[in-house]
Amino acid sequence: MIAIDSRLYEGYIGRYRLKPDSILTVMREGSHFFAQSGAERYEIFPEGEREFFCKAVDAQITFEVDGKGRAASLVLHLNGQRMRASRIN
Repeated sequence: MIAIDSRLYEGYIGRYRLKPDSILTVMREGSHFFAQSGAERYEIFPEGEREFFCKAVDAQITFEVDGKGRAASLVLHLNGQRMRASRIN
């Protein structure tokens, strides 16, 4: 885990469509960053400026950003799968 500028988080907060019926919501509460799908919510921690990991489950998230630093999509690495999710808001 590394320390990153917390202003970077603002460009990642939002909702991302994993599947037609599955939304991953990325949120911030104070200095903590979370990813939630359905009722499951997990804190995620930075490995780099765009790479995050979860301690509770074996998952990593990589944010794909535009020229302004706002995430247009993310890639969720979970259980050996690589799932791309487009930002919906």
